[in-house]
Amino acid sequence: RLQGQYGSSRFEAEVEVSDFEAMETILGKLGFIPTMIYEKYRTTYQLDETEVTLDEMPYGTFVEVEGDRDAIGRVVKALGLDDARRMTASYTVLFKFVKSNMGLDFTDLTFANFEGISVPENAFDTVGL
Repeated sequence: RLQGQYGSSRFEAEVEVSDFEAMETILGKLGFIPTMIYEKYRTTYQLDETEVTLDEMPYGTFVEVEGDRDAIGRVVKALGLDDARRMTASYTVLFKFVKSNMGLDFTDLTFANFEGISVPENAFDTVGL
């Protein structure tokens, strides 16, 4: 599955947090409460002026290619991903599709929750939702 910025874009802001507990306290003081636990393993590469990330999610593995349109096109072709299914929804939205399509009732996107569950490609479809 290919999730990428190839033909789509969205704003992302990332910041490194050195003290998880302090950040959790700050967010709590601002009124934020946890609504979902979300797990993934990510490996990041640089290739031909793009950032290529490999994400292992509890419901599948994904490739994300970020950069300018021309560089993305070259990298997608070089990696042999021309015919790969492209998904532009966020991982949490994809999780909602999978839950709905498979009748799952848990709220956390964790490896433990998906243990022993095989997620078919059509579980990511929006048809009927």
